Amino acid sequence: MDPKTPILDGLKKEGDGFRRAEPNFFEQLAKRAEQEAQPTAVRRRIRPAFWGAAAAVILLLVFAWNTIDQQSNPQSTLVDVDGMIDALTDEEIFAYIEENVADFELELLTEELEMDSYTE
Repeated sequence: MDPKTPILDGLKKEGDGFRRAEPNFFEQLAKRAEQEAQPTAVRRRIRPAFWGAAAAVILLLVFAWNTIDQQSNPQSTLVDVDGMIDALTDEEIFAYIEENVADFELELLTEELEMDSYTE
């Protein structure tokens, strides 16, 4: 069996066989590789759709924060306590105290009763 193949026999007959590279081939290859490897200054342009999406997200966050803030501190729950106390009659106050006397401290009740006796 012949170890040579017909393709290789054809190369020998043509006479050029394996050609050597040109003398400056590797230098040119190195320069071309350096040029391709260097990053070019490309200015990236941000699309208007990106800015629109960013503005929508910011508006959504502001709206959510405002909604949560209003739920935690609603303005409608403010009550005029002084006006409500002034509207109570003495009978209503004494009835409340009699019903809840166990919840009051004895010293507080005595002080209040003594102050009432001085004012009368």
